[in-house]
Amino acid sequence: MHRFYVPQTFDTDFIEISGDEAAHMLRVLRKTVGDRVSLFDGEGQEVIAEVTGKQRHTARVRVRERLPSKPLVTPVITLVTAVPKSDRFRWLVEKATELGVRRLIPVRTERSVVHPGDGKLEKMQAASIAACKQCGRNDLLVIQPVQDWTEMLHQTTQLPKLIAHPEGQPIVRPLAAINRESQVVLIVGPEGGLSEGEVELARAAGSEVVNLGQSILRIETAALSMVAATRLLSSSLT
Repeated sequence: MHRFYVPQTFDTDFIEISGDEAAHMLRVLRKTVGDRVSLFDGEGQEVIAEVTGKQRHTARVRVRERLPSKPLVTPVITLVTAVPKSDRFRWLVEKATELGVRRLIPVRTERSVVHPGDGKLEKMQAASIAACKQCGRNDLLVIQPVQDWTEMLHQTTQLPKLIAHPEGQPIVRPLAAINRESQVVLIVGPEGGLSEGEVELARAAGSEVVNLGQSILRIETAALSMVAATRLLSSSLT
């Protein structure tokens, strides 16, 4: 069943869908009266609805079934990452969405090369919505504006943090403790590496430094390795 993102309340029986989602429903997929579709609101709610009417730019549907909310994935992961070049950032956003990352903070470091603007981040949010449709996730990945290193550390000051760094301890040991927490921040720097000053600031803010093995990893590989390791370990502990 095709899924559509409709950011509005589902507390009424009839819903009007407009914009890109209506265009995709009616023009691309050619849904017509009587067809059933899945709608999710980005906040965790999902309904099954039936198309009851359509115009050129809108579709009208009737809610037929309200599905139970899926439990939120724990621990809640905030991924802080330097931004990789070209389409690698889109790929990172898609996979982070599939793996259940709750929040993504693009960070500006001393050796960062890419500094995305608002337009780029809007495109990344659209990529995340498309990934939600594909993977069955009903809550959106929140992509925040780009932050400086010190700003990011201040915002996450009360949360446990792990930073990928070649000189860190193996990631398994701190993850075993982190997974007893309700939230965790996973941090990946640029491919040129974090400066010594940035690492020391992070340590002073309570971060633990971890390594991901002997290979030198690209940003997106390191980020998703940390997320996957967190997910696998948390699953084994439940």
